[in-house]
Amino acid sequence: DMQAQRVAVVGGGVSGIAAAKAFKTQGHDVLIIERSSSCGGVWSPLRSYPGVKTQSSRDLYRFTDLDYSEDTPEWPSGKAVLSYLDSYIKKHGLEQHCRLNTEVVAMERVEKGGWLLVTQTSGSSHVEKNHFDFVVIATGTFTNPRFLHHAGQDEFVSAGGLIKHSSEYNDLEDNDVRDQHVLVLGGSKSATDIAAHLYTRGAGGVSLVMRRNVWRIPYFIGNLVNSKHLLYMRAQEVQFSSWRDPTSVLGSILSCIAAPVIWLNFRMLELLLIVQLGLRKWKMVPKTKIEDEVSCEIPVVTQGLFESFESGDVRPVKSTIERYEVKNDGTKIVQLENGEAIQAHVVVQATGWTMDLPFLPRELEEELIDADGQYRLYRFAINPNLP
Repeated sequence: DMQAQRVAVVGGGVSGIAAAKAFKTQGHDVLIIERSSSCGGVWSPLRSYPGVKTQSSRDLYRFTDLDYSEDTPEWPSGKAVLSYLDSYIKKHGLEQHCRLNTEVVAMERVEKGGWLLVTQTSGSSHVEKNHFDFVVIATGTFTNPRFLHHAGQDEFVSAGGLIKHSSEYNDLEDNDVRDQHVLVLGGSKSATDIAAHLYTRGAGGVSLVMRRNVWRIPYFIGNLVNSKHLLYMRAQEVQFSSWRDPTSVLGSILSCIAAPVIWLNFRMLELLLIVQLGLRKWKMVPKTKIEDEVSCEIPVVTQGLFESFESGDVRPVKSTIERYEVKNDGTKIVQLENGEAIQAHVVVQATGWTMDLPFLPRELEEELIDADGQYRLYRFAINPNLP
């Protein structure tokens, strides 16, 4: 039998929980190190926002050995996912293997084998050093909020304007947005979720400013067919060129034969989405082909989004911020690149996240991360040179 190893899992999100369970099942001594006050990753109340839901249905977004409770909606809310993850932690006895409010501040290879992790507890200057045989980095792609800075931004804030990242949306009080015009920057799922939620909080108007149009998939395509039956199945998957095996002669021949049918299938899907969502009316038809853009990151249509367009509570604008201005009378203006000037008191930047592993020593960064920021990983999981 393999000797039990001491394993550190950095990050208590979905992947971290799964990794910890797998190592514990194999008899290893596991410790999850999570910098926030609870496990859950992006589903933690500190990271999510009101109204957030999964993009995948509950039978797809789950572990194989535990289902959601029967009363969970098909597309679980953030609160339901967090509860599910908590149930999974308890099911596998991982509670005592979690160290919360603890951040890894340094990591170094030990000459005799393994790794030395330096950790620090939130609110304390005390650091602790522990040796582990293996380390799993499960901090995910949503490590640090990605903020954009534009000309005049400091003056805008000094004049009383508020600029928040989408991860800070919960920090906004109702009084901050009530009867105020809010500009949401971004076209991702979080941007549309927040835009649709803002008018329920009494915002005086919402401008959803998007740099480019992207394809969005409704939960039910044509208001009839569940999107999972069209997108998350093998027959649809093989139609994407990136999934084909270029070394297969037979596969290449079949692809050539099926190409016209596949092309027509995607054009019909695009037409259906354009009609169903009214994309031409809102000038939101993407320039890209859906098969070139669709991926795990394609946003699902936020419920109530297009209805809020119809009511005028939310207005979509294809542009981006050029600069901020404060007039002599104190009026705060957000100037867009398309020449439009929007009077706004609050700006929410749904501009994504950056991946960051600040605790890695320089030599490990050079081994692991390319100059363009991509990680050298086999099957997006392992770097053979960093056992």
